[in-house]
Amino acid sequence: MKNLIFLNFDTSGFQNYVKHIDEMYKDRLVGIAASNLFSKNLPFDNESILDNVNLYIENDPFSSLFFPGTEIGETIEQLLVHSFGNLENKIEKTSEYDLLCSCGLKIEVKVARAFEGTNGQNTSFFDRSFRKKELSTKNGDGLKKISNPKFQQIKPKHFDFLIGLVVFSDHIDLYLFKNTDFVFDSKQANKVKLSLQHAGNVGEGQTTSLKSIENFKVAQIDKNLSFDFIN
Repeated sequence: MKNLIFLNFDTSGFQNYVKHIDEMYKDRLVGIAASNLFSKNLPFDNESILDNVNLYIENDPFSSLFFPGTEIGETIEQLLVHSFGNLENKIEKTSEYDLLCSCGLKIEVKVARAFEGTNGQNTSFFDRSFRKKELSTKNGDGLKKISNPKFQQIKPKHFDFLIGLVVFSDHIDLYLFKNTDFVFDSKQANKVKLSLQHAGNVGEGQTTSLKSIENFKVAQIDKNLSFDFIN
């Protein structure tokens, strides 16, 4: 099924939309670069600032995805539409799912960003953005410091498949679930148990941890912006 959902990956479409997102938040990247150079007593003329911005993008090509607030969902939806020729925007704006597959399936999209815990400090998602390679180097398994990424507000009865993205600053993991892969009442083999987010909100829940969904990871996009299926 993953070959049906993730059909015809358009490398240039994906790369161009990532660049579009970078342009949307370029002013903020410039501000961060200038502040970083100033704090190190380095010259921060226009050329130095732009070089610093380009270095950010080279090392952490998905760092701009840590700038959006609640609009991150729509940003990711459009990234998928520009990346896969068979995914398109839904016609009914009021419907409970996000995208349509050319095969007629209703697709829900969820995104969780990987960032470090605040430790009581009021810092932005961008400042706390987490690199995938850091999972294996911080506190042994890394997960002790990372703020637990979850897919939230999942309503299985409203979609056929759910595409989930866990975004790191240098990597994206893609997950694919059927609506029947989710359960609420008890743990079952090869199922994902959803925990309730709000008391009395029946039929809606959230994943509990990265470990609970690891068997549903189907693809990844690395810092070179290349898409690969995971066997």
